Amino acid sequence: MAESLPDQHPGAVGPRLRLEVLGHWELTADGRRIGLGQREQRLLGLLTVRHSGSRSLVAGTLWPDSSEALALANLRSAVWKVQHQLPGIIDSGRVELALHPMVRCDVTALRTMIKTCQSDPAKITVDDLAMLAAPPLLPGWKDEWVLLERERIRNRQLAALQLVARERAAAASFGIAEMAAEAATRLEPLSEDTVELLITARDALGDTAGALQAYRQWERRLRQDLGLDPTPQMRALVPPVALDPPTTDR
Repeated sequence: MAESLPDQHPGAVGPRLRLEVLGHWELTADGRRIGLGQREQRLLGLLTVRHSGSRSLVAGTLWPDSSEALALANLRSAVWKVQHQLPGIIDSGRVELALHPMVRCDVTALRTMIKTCQSDPAKITVDDLAMLAAPPLLPGWKDEWVLLERERIRNRQLAALQLVARERAAAASFGIAEMAAEAATRLEPLSEDTVELLITARDALGDTAGALQAYRQWERRLRQDLGLDPTPQMRALVPPVALDPPTTDR
């Protein structure tokens, strides 16, 4: 059963709060799961992704089909419930709302990792790749703001992983280049650029069979999902004898 925020004795350090929104929604305090209603989850999810916002903006985003008065009333109720159960988790001003900086968020860690990658991809380690390849934002949530942010985050992840693969391959670090390219293909299996990076890395590692497998899997999905044939540039990456003849069955 989910638990409320633990009581604190005078002078105690506040509980360690962690909110996860990548792959699932989960709020924990000192490792113990905190249960909240759907409206309250959506409120904290939005503040986690957007950092802060005016009350009117937050209300309009969470309840776009409601009147302004009803949306603001829903927001006041959600804020009260969250603050009642988790005092101080929201910095609640008369105009602005924000998630308290004491709350550790996985999406914030991901954004920090992406910035590190953009500034110096050589610093990215194998362990860092797992963060860059984190699962999607709040899967199953259909809110318009979630769909928008999910796609935005995924695109930034893909660009970061491609950058690592490209830069590490240029530095002859083909092992981590291959891992980065593999992670990128899981995010976007039909990306020609990503599959090219994966094939190139595997070729450089002497894994001809793995390179051919990557090409064939991509080619199969390209034809099945989009009804397209590989470009001459992509076909040139593998030996001609290994190529299947172009399909004419659309």
